[in-house]
Amino acid sequence: MKPARQWVERFAIFPLYESVTQRSELTIWDARTLDILARIAVPIAIPLGFHGGFELQ
Repeated sequence: MKPARQWVERFAIFPLYESVTQRSELTIWDARTLDILARIAVPIAIPLGFHGGFELQ
């Protein structure tokens, strides 16, 4: 019998840029349900090319 697979939480982090106000924020999404979990205002404009990948080893 195979052991039960543990659920691994996964998140997606997206930078958003509002051109009218020239402000950015980060949004954190639940990757499974696509619910927005958090919105974080940042004091600077985040470049649109900002990206990254993170994984637990």
